[in-house]
Amino acid sequence: MTPIALTVAEIMAAPGDEVTAGQSIARIDRTDAERELAHLTLEIERATQDVAERERVIAWTEHNNKLLVTETAQAGADLALAERETQQVPVRQMRDSPERAQVAYEKAIMKERRAEQLAASGLMAKQEVDDAKFEVRMASDDLANARRAAEAATRVHAAEETQARARHDLSLADQQRQLAEQQAQLRQARIRLEETKLRSETIRGAVADAFVRAPRAGAIVDLPVHSGDRLPAGALVAKIAPLDPVAVDVDVSPLVVNMLRVNGLASVDVPAVKLVNAEGRIRSIAPLPGDDGKYSVQVTIANPTRSRLAGQSANVKLIIERPVTR
Repeated sequence: MTPIALTVAEIMAAPGDEVTAGQSIARIDRTDAERELAHLTLEIERATQDVAERERVIAWTEHNNKLLVTETAQAGADLALAERETQQVPVRQMRDSPERAQVAYEKAIMKERRAEQLAASGLMAKQEVDDAKFEVRMASDDLANARRAAEAATRVHAAEETQARARHDLSLADQQRQLAEQQAQLRQARIRLEETKLRSETIRGAVADAFVRAPRAGAIVDLPVHSGDRLPAGALVAKIAPLDPVAVDVDVSPLVVNMLRVNGLASVDVPAVKLVNAEGRIRSIAPLPGDDGKYSVQVTIANPTRSRLAGQSANVKLIIERPVTR
């Protein structure tokens, strides 16, 4: 059979010819195969470059991923340090707003109580008491606003941290996804390269010899190809039957098949070539019967004269060896 598609240039044997192992049966036209080899050589070069480029891209992506992790960690540390330094800045309006509002409120309460005491003793006018009460209400509003502002600032800071973490995680996930895709593409590129190399090696090996040669010695039984034929891969070029030894097929009744064994003895007569009492050996016994209920048994005999025995009738005696009992 042909390992690849090829064109037959010349038939160098005929049915019935006796051939030796390695003898030329046909000559092949290598033009198409050589053209295909040239194309595959370019494909291998392109595939090799593609693999190398993808390996460089993956190396660059892995390097960037490491840099991203390092820079993100450094940025987080820098942000925490900056926040601590900011908190240490003595800016009262930014840092102590709720505390300052609490102190102002307590002072307003004390001032109101003092005004009421003085008013009860007749030492302060009612208007001043009303002013003190108004200052208490204002201080109370300022304290509430300061607390709300502080709570809002805390929530904003927490939201900013959450957003920063989410961006960091998203960036890392995107980088990892890209890396996984690139690695999968690299694996596919390597597979394509190996497939192309294997195909090239197959064609190169098939056309290294310009002849189709007999795999073993024997006689050509069938040669179904002609000069100029374009054969697909796996096409049959010739059937070769061995001349020595030869096989004889025998149908055996199920009543006696279990008395036979592989490598058992047989005696074969082929009247057409005056072959008498040729010693044979059982090569194989079919595990299942055929449509006629009989089992196919194959017997091999020596054929030193290399006579053409295919298709000849034979008489076969199968020797049953009975076990010796003591």
